[in-house]
Amino acid sequence: MTVAAVFASVSISGCANRIIDFTALSSKNVDIPGVRGERVRGEDMASIVIFIPTGTPNIKEAVDDALEKGNGDLLIDGVIYNKMWYIPYVFGRFGFVVEGTVVNTKKAPPPVGERQALPMTKTVPPPAPQAAPPSAPAAQETKIEAPAPPAPQEPPAPQPQKSTKSYDDQL
Repeated sequence: MTVAAVFASVSISGCANRIIDFTALSSKNVDIPGVRGERVRGEDMASIVIFIPTGTPNIKEAVDDALEKGNGDLLIDGVIYNKMWYIPYVFGRFGFVVEGTVVNTKKAPPPVGERQALPMTKTVPPPAPQAAPPSAPAAQETKIEAPAPPAPQEPPAPQPQKSTKSYDDQL
């Protein structure tokens, strides 16, 4: 009975590997603002010597390799391949290959309708006016000012009217 339990525990096993962590992922066509570069290929491969692997390939390393080659921070229209070849008991290679069009979103043009910030520049004062030649009369500057609006006035209070007729005369 104990032999069966030991055999069952040894033969039942499993493992989990982290494949990739990502910032954005979509299988749909999306318009991404940014400066598009060339199509690049990145890979992360490991060797197999006799039958022993010399490392563990990682998709993230393959993506980073592609981004570095294209000088960008995003891949679009990407494809990920799992690649392997092996000559039994001699040598082999396995790993991941990532292909895609690199995009640099940090060099993105501003969205339509938004103004682009201008670099700070030194303010240069206007040139000083030069004296007019003696034969030409000096130009006079005319200044036109709009008249000030009148101050609001209160209407005069109604004055009681005095009658010269007596009360009996008014009836």
